[in-house]
Amino acid sequence: MLNAGHRVFDENTLLIVDEAGLLSSRQMHALLGAVVKAGAKAILVGDRRQIQPIGGPGLDLASRAVEAVRVDTIVRQREAWAREAVSSFGNGSAAAGLKAFAERGLLIEAQGAKAAIASVLDVTEGIAVRDPNASVLILAKSNAAVTAISRVARERRKAAGIVRGDEVSFAAATPSGHTTRISLATGDQIRFLARNDDLGVINGTVGTITKVSERRERGSDARRVRIQAEIAGRRVAFDPNVLADAQGRARLGWAYASTIYGSQGLTVDHTIVYLDQSYNRHDIYVAASRAREQTTLVVEAKSIDRRLAAELPFDQQRDDLVFSDGQRRAWLAERLSRASPKISTLDVIERIKPLDRQAAQVRQPRRELSHEL
Repeated sequence: MLNAGHRVFDENTLLIVDEAGLLSSRQMHALLGAVVKAGAKAILVGDRRQIQPIGGPGLDLASRAVEAVRVDTIVRQREAWAREAVSSFGNGSAAAGLKAFAERGLLIEAQGAKAAIASVLDVTEGIAVRDPNASVLILAKSNAAVTAISRVARERRKAAGIVRGDEVSFAAATPSGHTTRISLATGDQIRFLARNDDLGVINGTVGTITKVSERRERGSDARRVRIQAEIAGRRVAFDPNVLADAQGRARLGWAYASTIYGSQGLTVDHTIVYLDQSYNRHDIYVAASRAREQTTLVVEAKSIDRRLAAELPFDQQRDDLVFSDGQRRAWLAERLSRASPKISTLDVIERIKPLDRQAAQVRQPRRELSHEL
C-alpha cells in the first residue's frame, strides 16, 4: 500500500513491526520514511541474530540511529536446559548446544538421506500418537529438502488412508520461485503461498483439503480444477488459477514441512529439524527455538563422514571410513557456529577508515622528505 502511494499512517498511529530483523535496508527506509512523514510512531521488534534479511540489515541500521532496548531472557522453551541450548546456538557456541541435545537423546544420527527423512517422520508420528492435539513443525534448510520430506510424508498418509480418493495435478511455484508439479487429494494439508482476499488467506495460511474435482472444458482440452478446503473451521472452494503467478503456476504447496526462513516467528509444541551441513549460526538459532516442549535434531551421519574423509590427506581417504559421534559433532558444531551477518555501506566505510589513516601515515614521511630535497 505504501508503494502505491496510499496514506496508511497519521499522527495517531502507533505501528508495531514484528520480525523487523527480516526487513531489508530499502524496506526499512521506506517504512520509517512513511512513519516520519505522517508524524506517527513505530516500535520495531526483532532479533538481529536470526535469519539475515535479503537486501541489507535494515534493523541493524535503525538500531544505530536510535536507542535500542535488548531483551535476552528466553521464555518460549519450558525447560531451562533448552533455553540454555538455544542461547548457545545464538552465541555461536554450537558444541554446547549439540551436547545438550545429544545427552537427552534428541540428536539422532541417521545413516543416509532416506533414513534421515524416515527418522524425521517417525518422530513426528510418535508425537501424534502420544499427543494428538500437539502442534508439530518439521523444518529443513532448503526447499528441495522440504519437498523430499513432504513427498515421503504424503506417501505415508496415503498408506494410512488419511490422503485418499481421486487426485488432481497441476504446475506450481515453490517459495523460491522454481517450477514444480503438485498432486492433491482429499486429506492433503496445503499451504497458501500468496495472499488472496477473496479466500481470506495470506502467505503461510494452512488448510486441509476436503474434496478435489477436475473436468474438461467443452470444446477444449483445457482442464478446470476445483479444490475445497477447510481453513481454521471455515470452508473455501477455489480454482488454483486464482493463485497463479505471471507464469500460470499456482502459489500453493504441501504443508508437511517448512523452510527455516518460513518458520521465523512461529511457536509450536514440537519441532523436528532435518539438520545438514548447509546450516549456519542464524539457521540453527531459529530452528532450535520454535518449540515450547521439545525439539529433535536429525542428522545424516553418512554425509558428514564423507566430508570428514575428504578433509584427510589424500593417501588416508577411503570409502569405508567411519567416524565417531564426537568427531561428527565437532565437525558439525564448527559449521553451526559460523555467522554470516549482512553488512551495509556504512560497515564498509568503517572498515576502510583505519586503512586510510594507515596509508596517510605512510605517505606523510615521503612528502616531508620530498620537501627537504
